[in-house]
Amino acid sequence: MKLRHALPVCCGILLSLTLSACTTNETKGSTNSPIPATTPVSQSLTNPSSAPATAVSMPADNAIEILFKDIVTQVGLPASPVTSSTFSWLSSNGSASTVSGEVLTLANLTAGQISLINYYFQDNEFIADPNNIGNGTITGKEGYLKDNLVCLETKNGGGPYTATISCGNLP
Repeated sequence: MKLRHALPVCCGILLSLTLSACTTNETKGSTNSPIPATTPVSQSLTNPSSAPATAVSMPADNAIEILFKDIVTQVGLPASPVTSSTFSWLSSNGSASTVSGEVLTLANLTAGQISLINYYFQDNEFIADPNNIGNGTITGKEGYLKDNLVCLETKNGGGPYTATISCGNLP
């Protein structure tokens, strides 16, 4: 009889500890402090443990690098070095523009981590662009737009996944 009453108590304690751990982990990466200018962005993105605990150094006006740093923090996995790239963006009239920008690649992602990337864009007021979306069973792409900044996330694999996020300003 006593064991039957102990089970709900144990479950409640475990749930409380789990929620506490999740809340602590969510707030660790966020900060309102200024961004220090000491660690190169490519080093910080490929080896997050080398970055300062509060932020990665980068020019404060570089929205794409800040966005990539936030996504790497959200997903919790190391990333490839950020490189320059061009990608195609379809407009509402069907014409394609070549966008110059930067690309970030994340490998060995779970479906949940892919969802975190999508939630990041939604939570930061990006609008899903219906002209730049296409999903299949193994590959897919999602386009996001915020002001003049566009991002195209392509993913492939049946799990684990690889995601490539290309961002740039519309010409």
